[in-house]
Amino acid sequence: MNLRFLKPTLFLSVASLLMLACSDDSSSSTEMEPDPETPSSSSAAPLKGVLVDDFEDGNMVSLLDEGWFSYTDEGNSGASTVSFLTDADGNWAAASEGYESSYSLSLSYRLDKGNYEFDPYVGWGVNVPASVNRNAIGGLSYWYKGGKHTVRVETSDITDHDVHSYTVNASYANWKLVTVRFQDLMQEGWGIPVDFNKENI
Repeated sequence: MNLRFLKPTLFLSVASLLMLACSDDSSSSTEMEPDPETPSSSSAAPLKGVLVDDFEDGNMVSLLDEGWFSYTDEGNSGASTVSFLTDADGNWAAASEGYESSYSLSLSYRLDKGNYEFDPYVGWGVNVPASVNRNAIGGLSYWYKGGKHTVRVETSDITDHDVHSYTVNASYANWKLVTVRFQDLMQEGWGIPVDFNKENI
């Protein structure tokens, strides 16, 4: 995920990430906060799909055996920073409280344009291995708390970085469930237009 934010220093936590099994004609992407009048997610019908990570093991390796990574605008002369929580040995760790869990991916970041020509940025994400059947997924879903951000789904057929994305509003007080369907992803428009093809994720 490449996340862009408006405030200079913020925090964001992600409790779980699920690649959804849904058809391309599903309803639009949604953002929902937990409703205290409805059953918790543990007793509700589970979402179907491929669980990428729930962070319950406390480490920064996804359940698909891919490591989480981060990046900043440093290579473009920016001065933004991003840092994850670490364990006693200094390794990245999922150690902070999550949604109905003791764990989440939690990080802090600071945006600083430095000498970069455009808006500053930081990002983090995880790769989806070739073993995941792309025909069986139609989007992604996750719980989060923190700043406004952009979900970016990178595909191999886009080489100018104008990848398909979806912007999610901030939620500082409460955990929020976000469901993004691939049909709702759009390029920002400054690169070569390419139709989204989930086979190229």
